[in-house]
Formats: sequence, C-alpha cells, structure tokens
Amino acid sequence: MVSSDTPPPDSNASGLGCGGIVWSALAAVLLLTGLTAVAVLAVRAFGALVAALGASALIAIGLNFAQWYFLKRLKRVDRYSLFRLGHRWRAWRGKGFDIEELARRCGLTAHRLQNHQPSYHTATIPKPSGGERTLTIPDPATMDLQRTLLRRVLARLHADPAACGFERGKGIVDHAAPHVGRAVVATCDLKDFFPSVTAKSIDYYFRRVGWNAEAAALLTRLTTSEGGLPQGAPTSPRLSNLLMHGVDYALAKAAGRRGFRYTRYADDLAFSSAEDDGQAVRDLLRRVEAVVRRGGFELNSKKTRVLRRHQRQMICGLVVNDRLNLPRKIRRELRAALHRRRVGREATYTAQQLAGWAGVLTMVARGPRAFHGETPPDSAPSSA
Repeated sequence: MVSSDTPPPDSNASGLGCGGIVWSALAAVLLLTGLTAVAVLAVRAFGALVAALGASALIAIGLNFAQWYFLKRLKRVDRYSLFRLGHRWRAWRGKGFDIEELARRCGLTAHRLQNHQPSYHTATIPKPSGGERTLTIPDPATMDLQRTLLRRVLARLHADPAACGFERGKGIVDHAAPHVGRAVVATCDLKDFFPSVTAKSIDYYFRRVGWNAEAAALLTRLTTSEGGLPQGAPTSPRLSNLLMHGVDYALAKAAGRRGFRYTRYADDLAFSSAEDDGQAVRDLLRRVEAVVRRGGFELNSKKTRVLRRHQRQMICGLVVNDRLNLPRKIRRELRAALHRRRVGREATYTAQQLAGWAGVLTMVARGPRAFHGETPPDSAPSSA
C-alpha cells in the first residue's frame, strides 16, 4: 500500500524533456557561433597589428611584457637571468644601439672612435702584503677616451648592490660595516681578478645591454688589452663590477639562504652570520667556490679565512668585532709617524699615506656610505 505522504512522480526527474533538449542545443549552437566570430575577429585584429608594427616589434613587446610579469609577479625568478629581455632581442637581431649612438653619447665622431688604436705600457708598484703588482696603463689619449666611456656609457649601468668597491657613494666602510658584531666572519679572495674578466665576456655583456655587434666589438676593443681587463685603465674597475653582477647575485642569494650577509670590494669577498654554525660555514664556502668557478673566476684558497668572536675579525684592513675601527697596531704607528713629522724627524709614512689614512679614519667615524669609492691607502709598514 502506498503511503499518502509519497509525492507523485515527476515527469522531468529522469530527463530534460523535449523542450529542454531543444533549448540546450540551441544555446550550444549560439555559444559556438559567438566564440567562432570572436576568434575570427581576434585573428583579423592580430593580422592587422602584425602588418602595422611588424613581427619583430610584437615579439619585443611580448618579451618586455614577460619581463614585467616575471619581475613583478614571480618573486623567486632569478632577475639577473631575465635582465633587460627587450635589449637582448634587439641585440640578437642586430637592431641594438649602433656606433653612431655610441659616438653621440661620447660627444665624439664615429670616425675617431673606430680609428683609435689603444696602446699600453706596464709599470710595477709594491703590494702592501709584499711583492709587486704589475699595472697595464693606457696612453694619455686612450686614458681620456676611457674616462669618457666611463662617464657617458658605463656609469648608466647598474652593478649588484653587494659591490662596494669603485661604486659611487660606496667604499671599504660600506663593505665592512654589515659584518660588525657578527658571530662568524668568512673572507675569500679572487685570484687574478682583472685578467679573469675576458674580452669575450665583455663583448657578450655589451650585446646583452643593448649594443649591436659592431658597437659591442668596438667598446670591447677600447676597454681591453690582450684579451682581458687592463689593471690600470679607468674603465676596468667599473666593468669588473658590471661583469660580476650575476656572480654577486648568486652569492648573495646563497648567503641569504644560509643566514649570512655578503658584500664584495673588488676581489675581496666577505660573509658573516649571527650564528656560529660550522656546518653552515663549510656548506657556504663550497657553494661560493662553485658559483665563482661557474662565473669564470677562481678562489685563492690560501687567503680564505674563517674568524670567530674570540679572534680579531678583519675585513679589508678594518676590525669588525664590536665596532668598525683600524687595528690597534696601525693606530699606534700612525700616532708615532705624526709625532716624528711634528718634531722634524724622518717618518716611514709619506705625507700622501698619512692623508690617506686620515681619510680612512674620518670615513670610519662617519659610518657607511661616506667613503666615495676612492682606493684605500697602502697598508702600514711593520714599524714606524
């Protein structure tokens, strides 16, 4: 017997019925027709855009959009790998900045730039740590031209923030200050720094930032000697920082992941951590060696140092244990040298060296970003 509470069967419960099927089919046809029309219009619009702008321009627009999207949306993307994609495309297509543009920026004629033949001579200077350093110094005309390139071309490009040497508004104080009062400090040295920056890598860099093949080759010829950076040319320090951008970025990233800070002054690398974790230090140094080797450089293993709190932690001649300062021995020798000069006796410091050390003391007192990229003075002799 069927209960009176049971509802009557619904004729549409098991299907849509004829009317529902018809309306659904009609809606599907209309939707497909509309999508087809939109697709046709989109294809026609794209064809008109290609005809108006050209395929190269559209690809460049797409690359620039991809650059914006990755840099703004994907925080984990290696920004150096996506560096100036639009310029890369123009350079690869031969549409980058040409020699005429280079001449315009330098305030010179293209003929003068192309016909200039750099020449160099060598000179030796004593190293603070002993031995001699060989400099490759350009002739006066080449020196003037390289200074122009430094001001008009290289100064517009950006090095990694970790680079503190030879950068406007930075110096050894900025290099050492981030590592003050840290539990462990590790310092490394790059072997044959300037010669390791090859002409091939410089040419590739100039192409990557937007110069075409001819202009990049000319810039490389005007700034290199014997296949590398001449140590003594005014453009070499800046170019070394620009070419180290990728290495600096990778080292800063590796250090940050392990709780370390990283800065670089020329060929001196410095890392520090608030925690004295021996395993983390060893892991970081292995990673540093791999990154440096991949970038075309080599560590001088004899100069790698790991310094704890109970040791004197020094970076580029500055003590960073509790506060930034010169070593006590050098301060004592400076006072003795000043006294000798005041009483008219012969001192081991020249007036230029004394002025240099006085400048360092002033910058240490002022703190970071006060040492405006000057080369630090020679180290003090062993006795006054």
